[in-house]
Amino acid sequence: MGFFDRMRGAAHDAAEKAKDVAEDVADKVQDLGEDAAEKAKGLATDERIEAVAAKAKHLAPESVDRKIDAIADRAQHLNDDDDERGTTQV
Repeated sequence: MGFFDRMRGAAHDAAEKAKDVAEDVADKVQDLGEDAAEKAKGLATDERIEAVAAKAKHLAPESVDRKIDAIADRAQHLNDDDDERGTTQV
């Protein structure tokens, strides 16, 4: 086996190893994304939405209270819909 054949074989082996590593990284990133989505789902409870809305209303001018309430209602509605379907939109 000549020098160029060995180099070609080494390059092929390196490319295969890089492909395997890339697949492993992609799998781990997907797992982390799923974990983050589950964590976000747990944090987006109706009680927490209400608490955030109350804090926002305390900090914001009164003129936007109705908009904050509408956003909080919409977020709670999305939670209710997602609970019925078993999915979450965060």
